[in-house]
Amino acid sequence: MFALAIAAVVACALCNGIAAVLQKIGADKQRRATSLDVRLLARLTRSAPYVAGLALDLLGWILTVFAVRFIPLFLAQAVIATNVAVTALIERSVLKRALPRSTWRWLAVLLAGLVCLGASATRQNAIVVRGALEWGIVVTPIVCLGFGALLTKAKGKAASFALASLSGVAFGGTSVVGRVLPVTAQWWHLLASPLLWALVLYGLAGVWLFTIALQRSFATTVNASMTAAQTLAPAVVGLTLLNDTVRGDTWILLVIGMAAALVGVVGVAKSSEA
Repeated sequence: MFALAIAAVVACALCNGIAAVLQKIGADKQRRATSLDVRLLARLTRSAPYVAGLALDLLGWILTVFAVRFIPLFLAQAVIATNVAVTALIERSVLKRALPRSTWRWLAVLLAGLVCLGASATRQNAIVVRGALEWGIVVTPIVCLGFGALLTKAKGKAASFALASLSGVAFGGTSVVGRVLPVTAQWWHLLASPLLWALVLYGLAGVWLFTIALQRSFATTVNASMTAAQTLAPAVVGLTLLNDTVRGDTWILLVIGMAAALVGVVGVAKSSEA
């Protein structure tokens, strides 16, 4: 199952990387949002590229929920982070946007980090959460939307990066919920679980904030900022609260790999913005 889970997150990275470009094409055709206006998403449902991007995101999410029940969150999210490279390649070939050489160097740093993370990872088992931790997971998407509402009124690159990062926290939250959501043969019992509805809200918040961020910058830049947060937040939660562990004494590989992956993602964002 470990190998199958790795294949699932690789496929997720491909889906997310392609989806970011499709959603960028759709979002650019709409008036720039200055609030969390639900009508923006309603209008985008009539955009074929944007809807296709959402379908790919949904497929990627299903693959992630499967994978995070067998591999640590830090590995799953880091592999998914390679979607930045996919977005950069498609943005260059489809949207005819040239990328500087430094972008490719940062992508190499990102991939090197993933090799280290893969060497440190081992099989994990899903766990059940209760009490304060469960409710903390449930209310986080509401907090993301609250901060997002404030940031939509701001201008400049910092606001764009912050919106993209908030969307990354929300998307990362779907992985956390996928890890802890209790799955039984009597699936209808899930309808009474607050975690299930939190999962829906995480996804909605992520798509909403990501779309608004896409209106303000390049797809590669926004996707890199989102991916950095999407990688870091679940990794920290998994290692500190959900019993994620590393293989033997390979903590140094974990630290180096996570640092390289995040530095690579941020480097891609800054160089592609240039």
